[in-house]
Amino acid sequence: MKTTICLIIPVFLLVTLVQAQSVAQSNNTRISLDSIDINDVESKESSLVDKNDMKTEMSKVFYENIKRAGLSQEKTNELIKIIQERNKSLKYLDTWKEQYDDSYTLEDRGTLYNFKANACRNLYAKKINSLLTYQEYCCFIVDEYREEANENSKLEYQQLLKSNPSLSKEQKIKLYNLIYNYHLNQCLTKIYLSFDRRLQKTTLGVLKVNFEKDFAKMCKEFNIKKTDPKETKNNNFKRN
Repeated sequence: MKTTICLIIPVFLLVTLVQAQSVAQSNNTRISLDSIDINDVESKESSLVDKNDMKTEMSKVFYENIKRAGLSQEKTNELIKIIQERNKSLKYLDTWKEQYDDSYTLEDRGTLYNFKANACRNLYAKKINSLLTYQEYCCFIVDEYREEANENSKLEYQQLLKSNPSLSKEQKIKLYNLIYNYHLNQCLTKIYLSFDRRLQKTTLGVLKVNFEKDFAKMCKEFNIKKTDPKETKNNNFKRN
């Protein structure tokens, strides 16, 4: 069973842990997903990173993320192998697209290329998913989705503040953290399970149900009033 990850945000933020689990097995692939507590990621010490081999900024970030995830040398080697195989396959498809003659085919080269490229991406996404836990995977991508999660959280949070002006500073922090944590999990889950839309949908549903339970509990604890239904009709979660 894959473990819960902690993602970096300012240490004064207090996060309510949202647990959401979904397990699926296909051949030798076992998928387990836990929601994230975004309070305090640990940067684990690792001997894997040789700074002399970091020739580009991207490679530096990659190896820093390996260190953050605490990957073993064996796991690191396998991950690099999968990435190299994926890139080689996609490069081959790019060459194929340029050379393919669709003069007498029912489908144009672009349509065929997209089909083949998507199949390739899903294949290697599944391989990476089988290799890395959700915790480890998120160490590589979380920083790319913080802004999106923050933007998705703002409207819901501001609407709740408007209806609940008497909340204390600590309560506001906890409320925002809960909403932000949910949206961040949403983004990361979609990417982590991108190769399997069915499992992705199921897992997102579990994530939402667990969030709504925690949100209802917080509403009761802080006496949070519901916002105007007209303002929240397009929101991604229910109130109370």
